[in-house]
Amino acid sequence: MKLLFEYSIINEAFAKADLISAIKNKNVVKISYEGDVGNRLVEPRLIGRTIAGNLATRAFQISGPTNTSNMQWKIFLLSKIDSLEVTEENISDTRPQYNPHGDEMFAEIIIQN
Repeated sequence: MKLLFEYSIINEAFAKADLISAIKNKNVVKISYEGDVGNRLVEPRLIGRTIAGNLATRAFQISGPTNTSNMQWKIFLLSKIDSLEVTEENISDTRPQYNPHGDEMFAEIIIQN
């Protein structure tokens, strides 16, 4: 159990650093989330700590598998991102229902674009 916990911390740290870079540079990222078969393409807009205290990103899902009917704005916990790749593709500035001034689901915002 201890090894799994340590892996989760390491995985979260890599995901956070790559996401910060993607948010600053407005890049789309490709993620594998919670053991998905296939990758999701998402546009990350912020990283923060949720009300429940988890590090997470708010992102617009462009494509890929999902367990919900919501194919738009989602919260992805960094600890559940299995892999992350920053692409050269730029995010769209025209996504509906995005608030660049905060997010009610986050107690703390670390970075936001």
